[in-house]
Amino acid sequence: MITEDLIAALRGRTTVLSVTHRPEVAARADRVLYLYAGRIGGFCEHEALLNASAAYRAHWGA
Repeated sequence: MITEDLIAALRGRTTVLSVTHRPEVAARADRVLYLYAGRIGGFCEHEALLNASAAYRAHWGA
């Protein structure tokens, strides 16, 4: 996808804020801010969030 290519090209050079519902896109981010039921459900690296948040794990189907 063009958007994913652009994000990859900018990575490490500038701050990129991406809003997505696709877990595979979120997994490539340095940090994930997960919103659940209108509140912040977690904010950290993808792997740490998988370990810390049952709601985030459920979103992934894990």
